[in-house]
Amino acid sequence: TLNDAGQFSGTGDLTKSGAGFLILGAAYTYSGANVNVTAGNLRLDSATALGGTGGKVINLSGGNLQLRSTATTTFGYATAVTATATINVDRPSGTNTN
Repeated sequence: TLNDAGQFSGTGDLTKSGAGFLILGAAYTYSGANVNVTAGNLRLDSATALGGTGGKVINLSGGNLQLRSTATTTFGYATAVTATATINVDRPSGTNTN
């Protein structure tokens, strides 16, 4: 498990592969176009966990995408599912909404 509470930035694609968790929760300046999940778990704890949403696509070709927030939040990322994958919406302090 890697819980990145700091900042990361860049313009290349971000790929989560292999077992385990990658947890992103802060407002990042990442401006890459694609986020790829091929295995394991990618958890986004805020609507800005991947930087701005304009033009960004989350590609799920396996693994799990977890959207988690303690408040009503709109995760504005386009998502393409191309293989068996799971998307979870988790609101730990209230009722799940999606």
